[in-house]
Amino acid sequence: MADHILRAEPVIAVLTPYVLARSAHDAYCMTRDYVGDKSGWLMRLYMFCVTIELGMKGAILAENCTAAVKAELKSRKIGHDLSKLHDKFLEIFPPIFNQVQVEAIERINAYFRDKGLEYFTPTVMEQTLNGGRDIPSVDVMEEIAGKLDAFLKSHAYFIEGRTTDAPGVGIIQFV
Repeated sequence: MADHILRAEPVIAVLTPYVLARSAHDAYCMTRDYVGDKSGWLMRLYMFCVTIELGMKGAILAENCTAAVKAELKSRKIGHDLSKLHDKFLEIFPPIFNQVQVEAIERINAYFRDKGLEYFTPTVMEQTLNGGRDIPSVDVMEEIAGKLDAFLKSHAYFIEGRTTDAPGVGIIQFV
């Protein structure tokens, strides 16, 4: 009987883009389907922004999910800045939003980027007291989130994300 040697090379399982894309999808569906009174508009606005942030980050990472790209997306350079995320998204993918939608992203960005929607800062309080006239409507943000959700779905939520990082120690490494 001959000896057989099985040699298993290390593998990287690229899960982060998929998890972000699916989380964006779930946040979109829950927010879209939320049934409440009119007082919930600010939270819906915030959650559609979260959907957009997670979805674009998942798409960006699907092309090259490395520690360096993750660090860049988390850094103060980009962080929660929807405009900068959109610019980074456009470096990889063709535009999916029309001009009105891009302008809406830019208008909501200062409130979302600085966590004003999340922590109800004085700037956001002023906007709510003024009827939100300087921020996009919830309907427009829902439309943007829906368009991004359709994009993510058309790419199978990036289940086949890629990385240029070399495998680490062990048989399987998850990124």
